[in-house]
Amino acid sequence: VLTGLGTSGGLLGRLLEPFKIDYRTQKRRVLTFVLDGKATLPPLESLPLSPIADPSFVANAASADRGAVTFGYSCGVCHGYEGISAGIAPDLRASEIPQDAETFASIVRDGGLVSAGMPRFDDFSAQQLADIRQYIRTRADDFRKGRDAAPHVSAAAGP
Repeated sequence: VLTGLGTSGGLLGRLLEPFKIDYRTQKRRVLTFVLDGKATLPPLESLPLSPIADPSFVANAASADRGAVTFGYSCGVCHGYEGISAGIAPDLRASEIPQDAETFASIVRDGGLVSAGMPRFDDFSAQQLADIRQYIRTRADDFRKGRDAAPHVSAAAGP
């Protein structure tokens, strides 16, 4: 039996929060069974998701709005709608990676984590990378400040 959340279920982050489905606790694995078997699964690690400090964060609504659109099309299926992961990929609101432009580009554009399942987006422009980073950092700021009830997209962003 395949276990763990997969496919487009990653978009459901906020809806699955009450069930404690998390990238770190819902291990993807294959379980096999045998009649009269006595094996048990190891206990689940319960690691609460915690906001991280980002002392260099400066809000930029226009950039975050542009980043929200690109994130939604390219990143949300794995990292979650509104940037809230449902267990397929890490919740980037609690990641230090978006704080460093070079590290972020090496992973997202250059494919630094392809071997771990993170696709390469080598077609992203420098502006798109910057906007996605700004969106993620804005969502992290919302998380730090307890403002995670709604996605960050200003009314000026349009449809």
